[in-house]
Amino acid sequence: MIQYIETKSILSKLREKDTWFGIAYNMNLYRGCQHGCIYCDTRSECYGINDISTISVKKNALDLLAKELPAKRKNRATIGTGSMNDPYMPVEKELQLTRKALQIIASEKFPAHIITKSNLVKRDADILQDISKTYAAVSFTITAADDSLSQ
Repeated sequence: MIQYIETKSILSKLREKDTWFGIAYNMNLYRGCQHGCIYCDTRSECYGINDISTISVKKNALDLLAKELPAKRKNRATIGTGSMNDPYMPVEKELQLTRKALQIIASEKFPAHIITKSNLVKRDADILQDISKTYAAVSFTITAADDSLSQ
């Protein structure tokens, strides 16, 4: 199920910079995830997402991002996406919220780090190449059913 919601803000500042990914701001354009991975942190009760298969599209996300980024220019830091859901889940192919958000990020010259398990990220290589003039990274989640292979 897909529903559309309004949100109050789109960027959240992390208490401390993420030392694994170098992320200082987190951006989630969606709530829930179509991948439904059993290992996903989004399943934790503390996030209050009862059914992660219900996708909430933050319909005002792009307008908020365009307003929030200029206010953060003094503290320009890496924007991460993909920690609470995959920014390239199947619905992104049609809606292109991630692509449009990356265009805004590129225009404001902010660095970005994407975490995904989808090859749909290749679609946005042109924008990521532009962002890479500042800094861009893509991390892929790769899973396997065989524990020895995962190691």
